[in-house]
Amino acid sequence: MAVNQAAGSSGPALADAPTKAELIEYAAKEIAGGLPPAWLIPFIQHQVEGIATYVGIDCIVPSRTAHVDSLREIEKHAAALKRKLTPMVARRLQSAGDQPSPEIDGLPKALDVLLERIKRDIDISIASKKKGDASGIKLLSAGQIVPAISGDVYAAAVCIGLWQVVRGRKPPRYSPPLHDAIRALWHAAGAGRDEARKWPDVIAKAEAFPSVIEESAASARTVCLMFPISPDSCFLRTADS
Repeated sequence: MAVNQAAGSSGPALADAPTKAELIEYAAKEIAGGLPPAWLIPFIQHQVEGIATYVGIDCIVPSRTAHVDSLREIEKHAAALKRKLTPMVARRLQSAGDQPSPEIDGLPKALDVLLERIKRDIDISIASKKKGDASGIKLLSAGQIVPAISGDVYAAAVCIGLWQVVRGRKPPRYSPPLHDAIRALWHAAGAGRDEARKWPDVIAKAEAFPSVIEESAASARTVCLMFPISPDSCFLRTADS
């Protein structure tokens, strides 16, 4: 799996078959324009796990009908687990361990909460569908909807948010380091070498999701300020390449 480096990138080219760790480090250097702040690589590692769930999927969320069908399947199994997890079974499970587990004791209540949330989400989804909402969008909570977003666009949004935090400004859409950073994250998340993208077009799509970009930036700022170093060293303000 190779990542082709664009002209104007910040660092040396990657090997023909870079490891996941090398891809993440490479993306961090491209975003930072050089040596990245200490918090950036661990943060990107966490972000890649999220991006990986969308590799090979056209949309983050399924159609509303598929979403409701999936919830009903989860509801069926959760209800079955609640019925079978009698106090006697719970006691036997507790005795099977070296010490009591509060998670087992709290599972019935957790299942009640889960079932209640599932029912509420199903009701909201069905109600909004009757109002004529388009397929391919998912209600996160009452009255809040987000359009579906593809995995490569999600990767781009993450990079844009990180760039804003580290460099202190919005990245240029045609920046080769930005393209290489997105490509590296996309490959680190599991996309194959045939997953070619026109990155300026992908970035343009990502810019249509400002809430996703801001969420990435806000999370990065929080992690940065929690990192055991001086807050002043969290941010690098370098010239755009």
